[in-house]
Amino acid sequence: MLLSGVLTDQYVESAIWDACATFSEARQAASLNAIKGYCRQITTDELIAELD
Repeated sequence: MLLSGVLTDQYVESAIWDACATFSEARQAASLNAIKGYCRQITTDELIAELD
């Protein structure tokens, strides 16, 4: 399953979404750190390479 969204530390975090953004780098980092045990986190370029 692949999901994406916006406002990582609010809506996305609760659904373990990927490819996201929020209002600041600090909020983004904190949210990604909080969900790192629940999902695999890769960059868009890494995902594209895997899909190719």
